[in-house]
Amino acid sequence: MPDILHELWAIVNNAGIHKGIIIDTTRIEDFKDCMEVNTFGPLRVTKAFLPLLKETKGRIVNVTSIAGRMPVSHVAPYIMSKYAAVAFNDCLRQEMSSWGISVVSVEPELFKTELTNLEKTKERINESISATPSTLSKEYGEDYFQTFNNSMSSFVNLASPHVGIVVKDLEAAVSLKYPDNHYRPRRNLFYRFILLCYIMFPSRIQDLIIKIGMVCIKAPRPPTSH
Repeated sequence: MPDILHELWAIVNNAGIHKGIIIDTTRIEDFKDCMEVNTFGPLRVTKAFLPLLKETKGRIVNVTSIAGRMPVSHVAPYIMSKYAAVAFNDCLRQEMSSWGISVVSVEPELFKTELTNLEKTKERINESISATPSTLSKEYGEDYFQTFNNSMSSFVNLASPHVGIVVKDLEAAVSLKYPDNHYRPRRNLFYRFILLCYIMFPSRIQDLIIKIGMVCIKAPRPPTSH
């Protein structure tokens, strides 16, 4: 049997979890868990297989997220871990070019996956609410957390069911002789344009857009901010 059948061509890092709600009420442990899976997971897998990839001049494909380039409130642990994952990918790409190893980042927008499953999302939120210190629970009030839980229905409904778009980009990242450095799966050209504009806007405009988005999904505001 030819040796090539025993060579490692590519690794694909695609782990992802989310925990917590807003920074104020989210436990440090939840931030750590997101970093462990979403950032240190790909790092550990990559370092484990780099010796083999150096021999084959293969490639590393990291499924990060648009969240790694687009700050959004109420999901800070996930956003932080994805920003770190994108930075890891870009630094790794620069370092591994000398070895002939391609490093590719696949950065999808919001698609229907286990992360956007409404039932599981509400379970995660309820766990976070239960773990909130009593002083903070009183400060924000029961209505705040209940409204936040309800608003998640509107949020996850924004997810696109067309996950085949992501799979197509993953296939290209793994199989093309000269893959792009970044693939950014979007449901259509309109979303691609809107998200590109958002990333290019000044932070004040970004903050305004996020506030409008939070109003649209009926996300809660703390009692003292009304």
